[in-house]
Amino acid sequence: MRFARDIVFRSGTDPAPFQYFIANPTFPNAVIPVKSSTTPVYPFPLVYTTGTGTDSLLRNIITVRLSLTMQYTNPITKKVSYRTVNEDIPLENGGLPSYAACPGPPGPPTAIQQYVATANTGPTSDSVIVSWGQSPDEQGGYQNVRQYMLYRKMDTSTTWGTVLTQVTAIGSPRDSFLDYPPLLTSPRYYIYGVVAENCTPQMSTVLQTTSAIFPNP
Repeated sequence: MRFARDIVFRSGTDPAPFQYFIANPTFPNAVIPVKSSTTPVYPFPLVYTTGTGTDSLLRNIITVRLSLTMQYTNPITKKVSYRTVNEDIPLENGGLPSYAACPGPPGPPTAIQQYVATANTGPTSDSVIVSWGQSPDEQGGYQNVRQYMLYRKMDTSTTWGTVLTQVTAIGSPRDSFLDYPPLLTSPRYYIYGVVAENCTPQMSTVLQTTSAIFPNP
């Protein structure tokens, strides 16, 4: 049997490892969070009641988000760095019926910003906060944006590579993510990009930062 190592939870900084979502009654292709848990214990009582109590909430969970933060300590410099991975797990039979397709593709997110999180100290001194405004198709237009996907690359790279993280669309005017770029030989400049994804899924074009950012040394 193999075990995962160096998984950490920093209360107040990381999202809860387990988050539960139901369909948004106003924007049915979006979701809203209803419960979170720091342990893999199922957070809803396995008791069926009537009315709008436990039973209604239990049977309407349509997405479970798993958020895990890994910690790495450089054996030479003893510098600690982190990487957070998010994965949305849809429950096909929960809540509203699954859509075979959505109109689209959605419009890209808006007003992306990035800055070094200088308020953080110690292991998080290399952290970067990236934030962006919602796609015009999240709560307007097609109203079909399910999530945003964030990418990071070196400023000299021509490709984005794999998804850095996924952020569920919950109707927030701005979404954000705290990133911990890898410690590389200076200078190390990064560019971030965000795309919106609908329920087909189809992707928007990439909204990327207009200038490269150099995290704290």
